[in-house]
Amino acid sequence: MNLKEMTAQEIFTKVKNHLLKQNARSITVDGTDCAYRGRGGLMCAAGCLIDDEDYSVGFEKEPWELILSNLPEKYNNHELLISNLQTTHDTSPPEFWVSELKKLAVKNNLKYDI
Repeated sequence: MNLKEMTAQEIFTKVKNHLLKQNARSITVDGTDCAYRGRGGLMCAAGCLIDDEDYSVGFEKEPWELILSNLPEKYNNHELLISNLQTTHDTSPPEFWVSELKKLAVKNNLKYDI
């Protein structure tokens, strides 16, 4: 995937679909923190945007803005939107994701249903 070529709408839709299908937070093996790639193969909002070959365990516990410097240039796009999506994953229980994602869509002039 080349995130750089994706529109904000495409990113939002991909992450929304991922989170709602997964319907669970991606958490670390010890269960203490959210994780880009967590136990059981789960991925957070930003984690699902990282290609397997570009992912590093060293990304865990680092903010998206910081790990961008360790990712290829193809990931530098819509950083704020992705951070907001990640915040939804990290701070809202899955049962509130639909309402939180709808708010985020409105805030960013995106369509929730595509």
